[in-house]
Amino acid sequence: MIEGKTKIIVPLWNGSDIGLVENKNDITGGNGERHNVLLGKAELATRTTCNIFEYLMKGLDVPFSYIGRDGPATFLTRTCKMIPVEVVVRRVATGSYLMRNPEVKDGFVFPNPVVEFYYKTSGRQLGNITLPCDDPLMVCDENDNWNFFDPGKSKDALIREMDGYLSQTDSEMLKILLDECRRYALEVFVHLNIAWQKLEGALWDLKLEFEFYQMEKLS
Repeated sequence: MIEGKTKIIVPLWNGSDIGLVENKNDITGGNGERHNVLLGKAELATRTTCNIFEYLMKGLDVPFSYIGRDGPATFLTRTCKMIPVEVVVRRVATGSYLMRNPEVKDGFVFPNPVVEFYYKTSGRQLGNITLPCDDPLMVCDENDNWNFFDPGKSKDALIREMDGYLSQTDSEMLKILLDECRRYALEVFVHLNIAWQKLEGALWDLKLEFEFYQMEKLS
């Protein structure tokens, strides 16, 4: 079905809505600029993935696409239609957040986790519009209009006002959809943070992606 830098997904049979995910021993960095092969990485990645999903599914009433383990380096999942938005939850200010908010001190712990949305693009293209960067930050203003910002620059680095690009109905539906994603993301973050604390660690931030399954259920 599809092969990426670190995994392969194939349908169990032609037309199946269940996919077999096979992790690879490949490790990449810098948007694919660096590439190595680490023996045993596929099994470790699969074990980590499955353990986390199974831990979340036992403690949360949240729909997941994950089905179960299949082998040392494989697991089963429902195949879904991806929502092209990355949802990032931050508990500690670091990385690109500091570029956008230089007044915030590195390592500052937010009283409540901060949720951000990034629109996933490729080749800096948004339809027939060329953006100055990929994966712009999405911000909803006080009039419920969505705007795009360069995530690596000041929070005032507006890329494009979305007013007029989305219809009023689409903008309202997008807000409802992302509010639901926000709720799920915070539930997952809080639950995982409890697990990290039990291991005497701390969860600083988390990236989640969501999808539609049979165009009805969020996963």
